[in-house]
Amino acid sequence: MVNVHYYYIPIGKVEGWDGNVLWLKVPEEYVKRNYERDTYPDPSQYYLKDFPGYTAVYPEVEVILPKYSRPVYTTKNTTPEEFRVNLCELCQTAFDTEDDLSQHVSTSH
Repeated sequence: MVNVHYYYIPIGKVEGWDGNVLWLKVPEEYVKRNYERDTYPDPSQYYLKDFPGYTAVYPEVEVILPKYSRPVYTTKNTTPEEFRVNLCELCQTAFDTEDDLSQHVSTSH
C-alpha cells in the first residue's frame, strides 16, 4: 500500500456509521490536523484493534441511515444507439454511426 494514513478519532467526534461510511461531526481538515498519526496513540485512551493482547469494551457507534447511495447503472440507463451522437472531437462534425465516424477520422485526420 502506498500513502496510507491512520486517524485515531475520539468516539465523541463520530456522528454514526451507515454500514459503509463513518460519518463525523467535525470537518475533514480538522481531522487531518488533529487526529492523523504515524504512531499508535496511548492505548489507555484509544481503542486499537491491532494492539497485541488488548481487549477492551468500547462504546457502540450509532448505526444511521445511509446518506449516500451509489447510483446503479444498467442498460436501461444507457442511451439507445439511435440517439447517440457520434461526434468527431477534432472538427466537431456529427455522424449517424460509429462506422461513419471511423471512416471520417481515418480519411480526414
